[in-house]
Amino acid sequence: SNVQFFCMRCSKQTRIGLKLMADGSKARFCRKCGEIVETK
Repeated sequence: SNVQFFCMRCSKQTRIGLKLMADGSKARFCRKCGEIVETK
């Protein structure tokens, strides 16, 4: 489905990005404001 994530920090609909943290874990982040949403 075409569902976009809604960022609570910047109050906008955005796509989610994926970045690798220094310890090797992956983190999802808001592409508009850079806020980390979830860490795995």
